Amino acid sequence: MSKNALILYRDVAGLHCECGNGELITDDNPSYKTFYYAWSTSSGSGKALGYCQKCHSELQEPTHIFAPADRKAELLAKFGPPPTHV
Repeated sequence: MSKNALILYRDVAGLHCECGNGELITDDNPSYKTFYYAWSTSSGSGKALGYCQKCHSELQEPTHIFAPADRKAELLAKFGPPPTHV
């Protein structure tokens, strides 16, 4: 299994993986197709866990960071900004 990190960028929509896989949930795609993403309550409080099916990463909690400056424009063009509602 890969140790590639799963990433939820704070300023770019979608779920991303260090291997280059990225996906956005839309009306036509109501769930991730190239990621396994689920809510786990095994820790007691509950947290979201994900797994990249492209590189077979480990099941993990995605890292929340800002998009890197050198890739932000490319990622925004492909995935758009994050939703403004929570």
